[in-house]
Amino acid sequence: MSLSMNNLNMNFAVKFYTIEPSKLEDELTRYLFALQVKKDLSSGDLVSNDNTAALLSAYIIQAECGDFNTIDYPDYHYISQFKLIPNQDDDFQLKVMENHKQLIGLSPAEADLQFLEIAKDLEMYGVKLSSVKDHEGVPLNLAVVHYGILIFQNYTKVNTFDWLKIRKLSFKRKRFFIKLHQEEFFGDVLEFVFQHRNECKNFWKKCIEQHSFFKCIEIKQKTRKKIRIFSHGSSFRYTGRTQQQISEFIKSNNQAIQQRPSFQRSNSMKFNSLQKDYYHVNDNHHHRNENGSLVNETNGGTITTKTTAIPATTTIHNHNNYHKSCDTIDKQSSVFLNVQDDDQQQQQSFIDSFHQTLNLSTVNLNSTLEFRGFKRRMNQDYYVFRDLVMSERTFLKDLESMRDWFRNDVSKEPSRSAEMLSLLLNVSEPLIDFHEKFLHDVEYLLFIWDKNGFDSLPPLSTVLNEILKWMSHYEQIIERLPFIMERINQNFCTNKDFEQICREFETKKGCYLPYTSFLLKPAFHLIFYAKIIQSLVEQLNNFNHEYSNTLDSLINLVILIELQRDIAGFVNIVQSGRRFIREGCLMKLSKKGFQQRLFFLFSDLLIYASRTTYINFQFKIHGYFSLYNVFVEETEQKFGQTYCFTIYVGNKILILAASTESDRQSWIRAIKESAIAQQQQQQNNNNSLISTNQSLPSNDLLDKIDSALNEHWKNLNDATTNTAISTMNNGNNGDDNQQFSIDNIQQQQQQQSRSNTIIHVCWQRNCTITNFDYRYALTVSFSGYLLRKFKNSSGWQKLWVEFTHFCLFFYKTAEDNYPLASLPVIGYTVSIPLDADNMSKNYVFKLQFKKHVYFFRAESEYSFNKWMEVIKKSTS
Repeated sequence: MSLSMNNLNMNFAVKFYTIEPSKLEDELTRYLFALQVKKDLSSGDLVSNDNTAALLSAYIIQAECGDFNTIDYPDYHYISQFKLIPNQDDDFQLKVMENHKQLIGLSPAEADLQFLEIAKDLEMYGVKLSSVKDHEGVPLNLAVVHYGILIFQNYTKVNTFDWLKIRKLSFKRKRFFIKLHQEEFFGDVLEFVFQHRNECKNFWKKCIEQHSFFKCIEIKQKTRKKIRIFSHGSSFRYTGRTQQQISEFIKSNNQAIQQRPSFQRSNSMKFNSLQKDYYHVNDNHHHRNENGSLVNETNGGTITTKTTAIPATTTIHNHNNYHKSCDTIDKQSSVFLNVQDDDQQQQQSFIDSFHQTLNLSTVNLNSTLEFRGFKRRMNQDYYVFRDLVMSERTFLKDLESMRDWFRNDVSKEPSRSAEMLSLLLNVSEPLIDFHEKFLHDVEYLLFIWDKNGFDSLPPLSTVLNEILKWMSHYEQIIERLPFIMERINQNFCTNKDFEQICREFETKKGCYLPYTSFLLKPAFHLIFYAKIIQSLVEQLNNFNHEYSNTLDSLINLVILIELQRDIAGFVNIVQSGRRFIREGCLMKLSKKGFQQRLFFLFSDLLIYASRTTYINFQFKIHGYFSLYNVFVEETEQKFGQTYCFTIYVGNKILILAASTESDRQSWIRAIKESAIAQQQQQQNNNNSLISTNQSLPSNDLLDKIDSALNEHWKNLNDATTNTAISTMNNGNNGDDNQQFSIDNIQQQQQQQSRSNTIIHVCWQRNCTITNFDYRYALTVSFSGYLLRKFKNSSGWQKLWVEFTHFCLFFYKTAEDNYPLASLPVIGYTVSIPLDADNMSKNYVFKLQFKKHVYFFRAESEYSFNKWMEVIKKSTS
C-alpha cells in the first residue's frame, strides 16, 4: 500500500483506556485522551443515560466555550454548534445548558479531568464491540477491556471473564476460543464465530495487547528464530511498554515532563458547517493566534498532522488572569449569573447589605436559638423558620463529619470505595460551601426577626429561592448513590482494611448513626425542604415518580447492606432484585420449647437468627429457606403460646408464635403475598436467586456452623481480653503500656455497647419493623431544644435533641460533636401527661415503655405538635 505524502491525513485514536485518568501527568496527554472519549460519546460508543450524558456534555461545553453568561448565550441554541451525542434534541440541549450554568470557574483542564472521572465509571467506557455468533448461532458482541473479556447482547452485558479465569486464548480461521479453568467453570472452552478471519485475528491481537499492557510488569523481547517452511501459529507478540513501565518512566522523568512546552487548544467538537462567529466565544478559556482568530476546528475529535508547531512561549492557561476574569464576570452579573428583575435585585442588595452592616461574629446567635423561658411568644411563621435554622445546623454538621472522615481516614485507603466516596464528596463539597453561607443567612434573618420583628425582614423567598438553584447538585448525588453504595458494600465484604476503617468511624463519639446513613443525608434532605418550603413542592413534582423510585431503591439497598453486616453465616444477602419486607421477633418451637428468634422476610427468602454476646453483637443464623412452594396457616394454642401459626416448606415444618393477634395476621399475610409473588417470578424466569429445592439446612450442618462461629468469636474475644490483662499485670512495662491496654478495653466495650440500631431494638423489645417503617426512619428527622425530666426527679434539664432512625439523641448544646446519650423510641408510647403525673407545665409530652417514663417540654405549641407528630408515627 502506497501513501501520498502531498495530502496525508492520519487519525488519532486511543488503544489503551486508562482506569485512572487523574494519573495522566502530562496535560497534553490528558487533553488528547479526553478527545478520544468525547468522540466515543458523540459517536454513540460511550452509552449512558440522558442525565449523565448531559452532565458529560456540560463539561465539554465548559472546556470549549468557557463560563456561561446570559449575554453571550441567551438560550440553549449555542450548544447546537457541537456534536455531543448521536441524537441531541432541544430537551437534551436544555439539560446541558442547565448543567453548564453550574460549572462556572472550571478551567478547560479541570473540566476535562472531571469529564474523564465521570466517564471512566460508565459501563461502556473503553468498550469497542465486535460482532460474533456463539456455537448456536445467537448474535452477540465481544469486547476486551483492561480487566478481561466482556460478552454483550446488543448493549446489555451478559457475562464477564476476567484474566484470572482465562487459561488460554486462541483462534482458528473465523473461530475464536476462550479456554477457561476447569475447576471454576462448568464448561472449559467457549467458541465464537466472526464474520471474517481477519476480524477474528485482530480481536485476538487486541486481547494479547490489553493483557500485556495492563497485567504484565514487563515484556521480554525474544529474538525471532529462522522462519520455517511450515509455521506453528501466529508469531504476534506485544512489543511496547507496559503500564507499569510507563508509570516508572514518568516518576523518573517527572521534572523533564513538567518542562515540556505548552500547547494550544482547538474547538474540536464543533460542526464545520456552522458559522464560527454566530456566537461569541469567551476569551477566558481560548487563546488566539497572531491573527486573532480561533484555531481551526477538526472533525469529530480527530487530530490531523497538518497543524503548525506551537512556540514554546505559548501557555495553555493563565490561572491568575482566569480568576481575574471570573471576578469581572461576577461583578457584572448577578448571583449565579441569572438575569433578575428590579425587585429581585433590590431584595438581593438588601441581603448583601446585612453582611456589610453587621459582623455576625459579635452577635450571640445562641441566645436566639436557645430557650427564652417562654417570656416572649412568636407567631407560627417564626417557629417554622426557626425549625429550618435548626435542621440546617444538624445537616451541615453531618456533611462536615463525612468530609472530615474521608479526608482523615478513607483517603489513606487505596481502594475502589475510596474513589467512589471521592466522587460523591466532589459533588457534596459545593453543598457544604452553599449550606454554610445559607445557614449564615438564615441565622442572621432569625436574629433580626427576634430582635426587631417580622416587619423589618426582607421577603423570605429571597433567601429560600437560593435552594432551587442547587437542585441539580442534589440530582447528581441521588443519581450516583446506588452505584457508590454497591461498590462500598463490595469493598466492605472483601477488604478488611476498609472494613476496619468503617467500624472505627462508627465507634467515634461524633458518629451516632451507621456510616451508610450519613451518605444518604443529602438525598433525604430534600424531603425536609419540601415540608418547610412550599416553593420546592412544584420543583419536586416534576420528577416525583422517578425520585420516589430512586429513594425506594436506595432505602432497600441500605437495609440489605446493614443486615449483611449484622447477620453472620449468610454471605449473599445483598442481591439484585431482592427486596426487604419486614423483620421482627417471633417464638419458634424447638426441642427446648419456644425460643425467641429474629425473623427477616425478603421477597424471595426467610431467615431466622438470634443475637450473640460476642464482638459486634452480631446475629448468628439458625436457618433460611426459599419462599417458593411455601404454605402458611394458623394453628391452635401450643405450650402456652396463644397466637401460633405454622409454615410448611417441603417436608419441613416451622411452628411459630407471635406476641399479638395483629402481629400474627401481619406475618401470615406478608409471607403469603411474598410466596405468591415468588412463584409468579419463578414461572416467568427460571433463573431464580435461590434454587427451588433449597429448603431448611440440616440441623447437623447448622450445629457445625454455630459451633464454628461461636468458637471463632470466643477465641477472638478471649485473645483480646487476655492480651490486655497480661499487659496490665506486667508491672515492669511502665504506665504507658498499662494505659494503652485500658484504652483498648474501653474502645472494645464502646464498640460492643452500640446497640441502639433498629435490628437490636427489635430484638430487645420484641417488636416488628416493616420496609415502610424503615423508609420513615431514614427520611424523617427533627431537632431542637427540649427540657427533659425523669419520672422521679424534680428538675428539668435543657438539652439539644435530634430525632432520627427512631431514636432520640441528646446533646448538651447544639454545638456538641457527639451525643451524651440516646433513647430508641420503638416500643414506647407517647401521650399527654395525666392528672396523676402532677404536671402543671404547658407543652409537655410523656414517653413510656413499661416502667420507664420520661417527660419532655417544648417551648411553643408549634414545636410541641411537631415533636408529637414525628414520635407518634414512630411508636404507633
